[in-house]
Amino acid sequence: MQKRSWLLYGLLASPLASCQCETNLSNLPQPKAVLSHEDKSTPPESHLTVAMAPVLLGETGQVSLQLRNEGDATLEVGNVVLKSDPELCPQASANFAIAEPAPNGGARKAQVAVGANIPVTVRFHPSTGAPECATLVVQSNDPEHAELKAVITSKGDAPRLCVDKVLVDFGDVQVGQTKQETVTLSSCGTRPISLASLSTNNFFPPFAHDPVTLPAELAVGQQLPLTVHFSPTEAGVYNQATGRAGVISLTSEAGEVYQITLEGRGLAPPSCILDVSPAAITFGTVTDGQPRTQDVLLTNLGELGCTLSAVEVRAPAGPFSVALLGMNVGDQVAPQQVATARVTFTPGGNTGSFTGTLDVRSDDPVRPELSVALEANIPGDDGCQIIVDPAALNFGSVPVNTMRTLPINVQNISSEFCFINGVNMAAGSDPAFVDTASNFGLIPAGGTKVITVGFRPTTAGFFTGTLNISTNDSDSPDFAVALTGRTGQAGICVQPRHLDFGVVNTPTTQEFQVSACGATSVTVNALDFTQPDAEFTVAQAPTLPFTLDPGQAQTVRIQYAPADQDGDTAVLTVRSNDPAAPAIDVTMTGGPEIVPPSAGRYLYYWQIPSIVGGDVMKFPLQGATTPDPFWGPRTGKQCAGCHSVSPDGKYVAVTESAFMRFVEADTGLELILGDQFTDPQYFSWRPDVNTNPPYQFAYATGNIIKIAALYDGFLRELEGAADTSVIQTMPSWGTNGKIAFVRGNQAAQSSNGNGFGVEGPTDILLVDEDGGVPELVVGASANGKGNYYPQFSPNALWIAFTQSAAAQSTIAAEDAQIRLVRADNSGTVLNLPTLNGTAGDGANSYSTWARDGTFLSFSSNRSGGMGDWDIYLAPVDPVTGADSAATNVADLNTSAFEHAAQWSP
Repeated sequence: MQKRSWLLYGLLASPLASCQCETNLSNLPQPKAVLSHEDKSTPPESHLTVAMAPVLLGETGQVSLQLRNEGDATLEVGNVVLKSDPELCPQASANFAIAEPAPNGGARKAQVAVGANIPVTVRFHPSTGAPECATLVVQSNDPEHAELKAVITSKGDAPRLCVDKVLVDFGDVQVGQTKQETVTLSSCGTRPISLASLSTNNFFPPFAHDPVTLPAELAVGQQLPLTVHFSPTEAGVYNQATGRAGVISLTSEAGEVYQITLEGRGLAPPSCILDVSPAAITFGTVTDGQPRTQDVLLTNLGELGCTLSAVEVRAPAGPFSVALLGMNVGDQVAPQQVATARVTFTPGGNTGSFTGTLDVRSDDPVRPELSVALEANIPGDDGCQIIVDPAALNFGSVPVNTMRTLPINVQNISSEFCFINGVNMAAGSDPAFVDTASNFGLIPAGGTKVITVGFRPTTAGFFTGTLNISTNDSDSPDFAVALTGRTGQAGICVQPRHLDFGVVNTPTTQEFQVSACGATSVTVNALDFTQPDAEFTVAQAPTLPFTLDPGQAQTVRIQYAPADQDGDTAVLTVRSNDPAAPAIDVTMTGGPEIVPPSAGRYLYYWQIPSIVGGDVMKFPLQGATTPDPFWGPRTGKQCAGCHSVSPDGKYVAVTESAFMRFVEADTGLELILGDQFTDPQYFSWRPDVNTNPPYQFAYATGNIIKIAALYDGFLRELEGAADTSVIQTMPSWGTNGKIAFVRGNQAAQSSNGNGFGVEGPTDILLVDEDGGVPELVVGASANGKGNYYPQFSPNALWIAFTQSAAAQSTIAAEDAQIRLVRADNSGTVLNLPTLNGTAGDGANSYSTWARDGTFLSFSSNRSGGMGDWDIYLAPVDPVTGADSAATNVADLNTSAFEHAAQWSP
């Protein structure tokens, strides 16, 4: 069998076998078909066009073509038909027909001898004066042209009307306005046409036409203009799809009907469109006699300003009152702007249930009067009773790609347990609104849960949305919070935002400026101390309110008159009508200070007071230096640990259990964004927060290092620090575009510190921020020691790190000491003997740089402390690395375990 197959293959593949199977077809006789009419014939690869003379209506004309055989073999003719052709004649007229077959077999199923021809006759019986066509197709056995085509055209010798626009689309026309178009009617037949009548359909209004005198006769070629109009009386679409198109029908004396269709879209004219939210406000049960407030948002969704003619509580007002914030009745709410009406319920000596109505009147042409139902102390069903405050949120103006977060208080006013079952954005809400709420679950009797919602516009515009809150409230379990926001840069600037008086013995003044730094005027209506201190006063300020035109500025002078030797802090808030920055804080400090403001304004540090858990604390470095809990059990959160402050001081990333929380530094509000960053261990922000995407960071998880962004979540694994066979942890992102990190033996994962530590020798490596091949840091690697906790200096000249000669665990090694190594990999290492103190007197670890690089903070359990590991500060030259003696930060240290200080501007 194998030999036979090879033999067969050889025969098939041999040149001889191939040649014996070939036949030269080109030498055989072939027919050749040609269609002709008078002196024209079908050109190769084309078609013939035959124009018949016009034919009188009621009569029949014909045209004859010749099918000729110019080949050297008999031509066999197949089908001969008239039909449509997409290119030559898309719509074949039924008024054309092929005549009966000619003698000698005719043109159907005929044979044509060499040199002979047969006629193909087409007849035309017109019914109108309109041009008509049909395509004649002749099929044959011609091997090169199996089909021949001839396009036959003609028209009736009769009157005919041509309309240059059978469809008139007026486009968008505002209600109350008129747009007109001209339609040209022309006599395009071979005889004059008489127009007998004109009619319109039932949907003709709001369409109209100029008068036309009928009957009218148009000579051949004569034109008649017809002017048509569109005057919408209401907004809407007028077209064939909606059944609201206008139709003009013109009828000739011969009974022919010609139609013109009119379409358009009516647009509401620019106007004020005022929306008021929420539709109802409940103040719950007020038993303490204290006033309660809720805000109502007056949003202008129109294109013209809305003038407010009344914002009042309908009489009898009872304990309800209302006040406009930042404006007065008679003022305008600009297009796509929001005004706030603050409703106050003041029970006073009144008892019982109360209902009322807030009336809002404006020049909105559609809804000039709007109302909001008010109620308080309304008896409810037994069970959970909840009020949501505020019931509407206005984010004001927020720059594109910037997040603003606002809180919503969900309060349990009953004696029963309440639950927040879920929070979600309602369908139709703009995606610029972000559900950042995470604080679900139990609300004890009389308690309050704070949930948040964010606004991050990615394009310019005005945005609306609704946040739905589901609860177990026995009366109304579902709450809807109206959301509004827009884009825009702040039009007001306040500089500087921090006045540091330092230590002075006599009254001293400093100034800040308020300027209109945008394109519009700004009105400043208040300067009030939101955190007062009697030693700070306004020494000089313009009369309030005052308005600044673009480019103008006013000076506010502050006096500090110290009355004692203590540090002092006050906050003055500048309030204006600027939608992007309606309230700007100016912080002022005086008296003894821990470090100058250039080094940092705050320290965030980890304090572990007991086995209950740790808290992240916030400690001011100037003024009144009293630490406050920022995140942890003392603020109602879970145990908090490692943390990192964004370079601009806006956000603090906090490790809570197995998750990373992102918290606004000024408000304490948590953001739930993007990836949840489960099991984070160490964290470092990119020094430049204004990248694309913004607020990037590196974090260690699962023994590798990943790159993510605050708003956008996980981006990528860091190439060069993603080897799963080893431990890669403790990233530090430098201003030189490098990331330092620690690499250790995976088998040496420490049980101490819940797996966060590494035992045995560890190395510090550098890798490009975009990833690549890492390199060992000379002087902080390959030395058999534990080298860990790397921290780039702000100028990227140095890397501060902890070194354990015994290579004990990176968690509280007994021989830990602070070192500096040159970041250029020259191998220079500084042992910092002054900073580290007396040899053998405790350990020093976890160093971090001040914002200007002039100090190092670190933790130490040396003698003379407060009882456990304490935080110390030591001056360091940021260029030479020269160190000075460390000082215990006594105002923040306690007998608890304080460490991991992070500096904030």
